[in-house]
Amino acid sequence: MQDNQYAAFRHSAEEFIKQFQGEKEKKIVLYGIGQYTAALLPELSDFHIIGLMDGDASNIGKMIYGYKILSREEAEKSADLIIINTSSFYWEMIYSRLEDIRIPVYYANGSRAYKKESSYVIRESLKLSFDEMKRHIDCNDVISFDFYDTLVMRLVYSPRDVLKITELRAGNEVENPIPFCELRNKAEAALMGEEYTLDDVYQHMVEERNIEKDTCERLKALEIDTEKTLTIARRDMVKLYDYAVQKKKEVYILSDMYLSKEIIKDIAHKCGIAIDDEHLWISCELKKSKKNGAMWKLFAKKVAGRKALHFGDSLIGDEQQPQKAGISSLHIPNAIELLENCVLAKGIPYINSIHSSMAMGILLNELFNSPFVFHKADNIFRIDSCRTFGKCIFGDVILTFLLKIFSEISKQEIGNLVFFARDGYFLQQNFALLCGEVGVNIPTSYLYVSRRAILCAASDDKEAYERLMMSDYNGSFGNYLKERFDVSIKEDDTHSNVICSMPNDYQNVKDWMVLYQEEIQQNLVEFRKCYRKYLGRFDWEKKTAIVDICYTGSIQYWLSKIIDKRITGFYFVADLSDANEFNKVNPMIACFQSKTDLKAEKSQIWKNHKIVESLYTAPYGTIQSIDRYGNPRVFSSGNNQRHFIEREEMNGGINEFISEYVRLVKKMGLDVNDIAIDSKFTDVLFGLFFDGGIHYGEVIKQCFWHEDCFINSSKEYGLF
Repeated sequence: MQDNQYAAFRHSAEEFIKQFQGEKEKKIVLYGIGQYTAALLPELSDFHIIGLMDGDASNIGKMIYGYKILSREEAEKSADLIIINTSSFYWEMIYSRLEDIRIPVYYANGSRAYKKESSYVIRESLKLSFDEMKRHIDCNDVISFDFYDTLVMRLVYSPRDVLKITELRAGNEVENPIPFCELRNKAEAALMGEEYTLDDVYQHMVEERNIEKDTCERLKALEIDTEKTLTIARRDMVKLYDYAVQKKKEVYILSDMYLSKEIIKDIAHKCGIAIDDEHLWISCELKKSKKNGAMWKLFAKKVAGRKALHFGDSLIGDEQQPQKAGISSLHIPNAIELLENCVLAKGIPYINSIHSSMAMGILLNELFNSPFVFHKADNIFRIDSCRTFGKCIFGDVILTFLLKIFSEISKQEIGNLVFFARDGYFLQQNFALLCGEVGVNIPTSYLYVSRRAILCAASDDKEAYERLMMSDYNGSFGNYLKERFDVSIKEDDTHSNVICSMPNDYQNVKDWMVLYQEEIQQNLVEFRKCYRKYLGRFDWEKKTAIVDICYTGSIQYWLSKIIDKRITGFYFVADLSDANEFNKVNPMIACFQSKTDLKAEKSQIWKNHKIVESLYTAPYGTIQSIDRYGNPRVFSSGNNQRHFIEREEMNGGINEFISEYVRLVKKMGLDVNDIAIDSKFTDVLFGLFFDGGIHYGEVIKQCFWHEDCFINSSKEYGLF
């Protein structure tokens, strides 16, 4: 292990004991299950540690290092204080998860945890230029690059998630699985003070933890494969590397890393980086690190007499230490540093699962693969591309929702999955793509339906007819007649242009409608006949589920009454409260709200549902009815349809996200069902995109309109 890391662990333990000496008798919970805690716990025999905490909810209840992982509620009830025992880099992020807990929270240095307000104005130092970096290369003889987070990056938020994924893979591939992350952390903690290799870690697990050698070899192979699979090039940095090579500079890669030179070369080759042994310096093989300066002293001798320049992301190892050795350096921000300069950083505390880490990894690759992304930026982050908008904002939302449906279909043995128009136009395509990527065949149907169409079809029911009449409407009486009942008002009707607001004006409208009752009833008979004939095309004998976006389930309810079958409904969000009469008849399964948030009042999806509904439309207007041939009659198209090409680009980005996620999972030998969805993270992140901290290009903003033909077909308003 690097000397500076050993010092960090040692100082952390000494500081902890010093600062909390007076708290020995109190019931303490340590937040953190990584190397810091693995190294600290053996030193705390006279402290009253009652348990541990971790951000990953799936760990709650497990035993790690001999202590139970407690839930937030258990810690709050049983402990006197919580101490965040991780690298200081994570302190503020972790505290943001605990800031409203009812017991004191401290950092490992003894200070009381506090909330730090962040400003998401892009720093000038991050507005780097690719061409400027090329000019720096031109002025030097020797160029060196850091490897991880500079030339390459991982498709997960944290390097420690590589180990979590390895443990997950081991559960499927290794006989007699072990608590891999716990034992590996203990092995690394035991190797403090050494520049250890990956082989050293696993040898320690064999010798000190009594793990069979064959098991350790298999685990090591899985970890290496996971690392290789998750690592991708930072494309602009590789171009910069290639530029230095083309300019005949002497080019090196210098890395503080426990992976061997051969493994790093394999990863580099995969990422399009050509490097030989002589120009690849790895700390674990040299037994000298960048962070403690030993590698830089050696490198300075190697390049003596020539002008040398280093690119890297670490303040100490890639900036301060080379400069001490007389070598120039330039800071290259990693993807997470760039993330932290926009409002999306508020989502970091919610990255507590493999799903959220991988989703964030895909997002980081899309938005911050290049360190030059802020070159021409103003003071706030921008998204101008429709494809990027769809991929980053909706990609994980749709993937999470469809994976929820995917798992429930199997559990409930659903044989008939019906997507409602118009929300289901893209969703059905997204689901078909997911099924294709996973390699299963789940047939689906698309139902032309709307509130008006279904209430007309059910209008022989008195309640349905009254709802058809009384449901919200704002507009002229003439338009009301036409849009609700397809009846044209008489030329001499003095109420033609009178504005009616339903249901407030119900009695007046009811009186005005007397002249038209016969025509209304004739039309409704025809509507019912045609729509019920259309419904006969579907196989309702199989157990049926419908897919909709939100909210009360009224269409689901009336459809189930017409076909006289119980129907399951899948929703982004739904009103699951007792006040909603529709959820008492059919099961409604919501994806983006907690069990206690029955009305989805805390859901970011619900708070921004108009954006969701605006995107998830079809290239035609609202369904008015079905004709005698089974074809839909629709209201006029609106602004959402006028910008449908842009929506298709957005949906292309969504499909790209789904494919990338599933293919990444499959490359690691996992099934999508092996990784639990994390709808809380997905919901929070979605809300941050509409928190006012991101500017969107005009092409995007002009796409989103709210329209509701059932309320008033002539009214639309922009959502941005």
